[in-house]
Amino acid sequence: MMFVQLILAAVILGILYKKMLKWECGRSINKKQAFVPIFLGLLATMLTLGFALGIALTFMNMGYTVDSIQNVVIKSFATSFLRAGFIEELSRLLMIILSIWLFKPKNVYEYILTGAAVGIGITLLEEFVYGGDLEGLLRLITLGVHTVFGIIMGKYIGIGQYNKKNHLPYKLQYLIAFFRIIAIQTACYILFMMSAPYSIQPSLLTT
Repeated sequence: MMFVQLILAAVILGILYKKMLKWECGRSINKKQAFVPIFLGLLATMLTLGFALGIALTFMNMGYTVDSIQNVVIKSFATSFLRAGFIEELSRLLMIILSIWLFKPKNVYEYILTGAAVGIGITLLEEFVYGGDLEGLLRLITLGVHTVFGIIMGKYIGIGQYNKKNHLPYKLQYLIAFFRIIAIQTACYILFMMSAPYSIQPSLLTT
């Protein structure tokens, strides 16, 4: 089941990404620029795990745990923000920045493609890790979430870069690229956790 789900995800996202590559106004990026960010997306997921473990150990050493929080809303926010909203998007941002540094996108759409590719890589590794059971199968409902988040982040980084080169205000675009996705993902996790049994992994939605 796990490999079937992984293959299904790869086929669906592959078709979508192939169409996105063709939409680039008759031009085409090279294969390295198209596929290396997908590999970096795989690394982003592992980086997220490293961040999560580091944060967990830090708070445990300080004597704090999420389970010690009594208020359900605050507990949901803390869990959603620390497990997903912040560390996932930080990992995504770092891999997108690395891709930008490696390939120097020429226009905003190439930034969008970079973000989408990183998002696809994140999704593929997560399908491999979380697939194989009913809960993992339900993830197919949200299959494109990481790709969409990557597209949004790439778009605003691209706009920021364009504005910077043309001596226009650009810093707000960079902030939107990062914090808008954090806000969206954290809010989605909070809603999910408050509507589902706490025993269910909050990672069902996107991680």
